Amino acid sequence: MSGEVRNQMSAAHEVTDSRPPAAWVIGAGSGVGAALVHELHRRGYAVALSGRRADRLEQTLREVQAAGAAPGSGRLVPHPLDVTDATAMEAVHAAIVADIGEVEVLVFAAGLNTPRRYWADMDPVESQQVYATNLIAPTTATSLVLPGMRGIGKGTLIYVSSLSAWQHAPDAGVVYSASKKGMSTLPEHINSTEGRSGIRATAVVPGDIDSEFLEMRPNVPGAEARKTMLTPKDVAAAVGMVIDQPRHVCVNELVISPVR
Repeated sequence: MSGEVRNQMSAAHEVTDSRPPAAWVIGAGSGVGAALVHELHRRGYAVALSGRRADRLEQTLREVQAAGAAPGSGRLVPHPLDVTDATAMEAVHAAIVADIGEVEVLVFAAGLNTPRRYWADMDPVESQQVYATNLIAPTTATSLVLPGMRGIGKGTLIYVSSLSAWQHAPDAGVVYSASKKGMSTLPEHINSTEGRSGIRATAVVPGDIDSEFLEMRPNVPGAEARKTMLTPKDVAAAVGMVIDQPRHVCVNELVISPVR
């Protein structure tokens, strides 16, 4: 190999290494996902924003840009996505890697529930959609990012689960609780098999959050009830603490509840 070629390869390597770390937030259009885009960009990450609603991703992007970021922060790149479409997710992941590099932090904050959530009124089609969003989709996303994380020798995966997966909550719904409980096992498998590659994962288990997700409840809480709930920023700040831990530290599960 000539000295010129070696120098070119070395320069390319330096450029690659100097890029801000890349994060992919799925469910970035609202709630905890949107708050986490703020949190990650403020920490200097380049952030890919995914979610079903392109207009909401653009809104999050504008709000984050208006709030400012750390010097040297990377770009914000919106990639609309139906998380239940595995082929589309694979294409979006490839585009993100081309845009901002291998994903170092994956946050899966997308979630779905339905007002018809009890045995007496469940709809089979809606149930399948809830499972597809809350369990199959994060499994697909994980499979896509793990090879790249192994390649760079590090990675953090955050799964926003629910308190209903940690303790029984009948009003959360049969399928929602089951799917979130399934999601909460993904970090266990990652930490037991991928830690040797510098990869760690956390199940974030929040209680009630004052967000538009509450609109999916059969009885939507009023303003007074919402005053005692967590906010998306509360959860995002806690996740930021997890991500900031030294590389040899893994927070396997983080349960967050409001003081009542």
